[in-house]
Amino acid sequence: MTTRNEVLKAAEDGRFVELLELVRTQPGLIDVASQQGWTPLCHAAHRGDLATVRALIGLGADLRRGDPMKIASDHNHVRVVIELAEAGVDVGFSEACKAGLIDAVRALLRSDPEYVHAMDRGHPVIDWTCEAGQVEVGRALVAAGAPADVFTCASLGLVDLIVQRLDEDAHALEGKRPLYAHRPLHCAAECGQPEIVDLLLRRGADANAGNEWGATPVFFSVIAARHHPATEKHLECCRLLMDRGARAVANVGPEDALSTFAENAIGYAPDEEHRRVAERILALVRDRE
Repeated sequence: MTTRNEVLKAAEDGRFVELLELVRTQPGLIDVASQQGWTPLCHAAHRGDLATVRALIGLGADLRRGDPMKIASDHNHVRVVIELAEAGVDVGFSEACKAGLIDAVRALLRSDPEYVHAMDRGHPVIDWTCEAGQVEVGRALVAAGAPADVFTCASLGLVDLIVQRLDEDAHALEGKRPLYAHRPLHCAAECGQPEIVDLLLRRGADANAGNEWGATPVFFSVIAARHHPATEKHLECCRLLMDRGARAVANVGPEDALSTFAENAIGYAPDEEHRRVAERILALVRDRE
């Protein structure tokens, strides 16, 4: 006889094949919760295991117990957030922004325009939106009245606004966003904004500046924003940075060659077109190492 502890242990350990076998055998254990209130669906959402999330939804798991939506969103598992939303889970404003659910974002803004000033874990939601690479949503937030500082402008490719911000405060060029200590150049590279990268470099931005973890702008031009494949624009950003002396090694560890991350980026590519772009970025990086 399967026990709730066996189910919870399998879920906590990420042994999801075993977990699914257990709950299929004893469906009544599908929503058992740990002391912290997490169900098997919560654990699958935490790890971003989309196949297991789908399987548990199909088996009738409680979609709200333990708040798997928030867990998935807090850990930037965009595809899980979208899956839960499509299954009928209400999506909050921050979750919708980070997942790029533009229709949900617009509906929430219509219900309460003050959402543009929303905070999540101590940071403005627009910062999380930009960090997630959701450019369309970010621009919608700015159009609705969200504050657009130099970092937001860099992420979203708002050329006229970033020029205005830099003219107002020259020190903003090397300012650090509270979220991960990104500088404007990191933000632009991460979101594939070559026009902004070029503008910042011409104004004297440090091509080798490190963020909170010591990662450089060229590092972000390679890996792109979370869950987004590198594009031709990221390749252009990478080339602009390296032409200005950016190092082809990410400062995130003593032996962390950037080519390792470029190889990983190939694996993230969702189709052949994006894979070819990632391969070209890898070739560029290896040529400069």
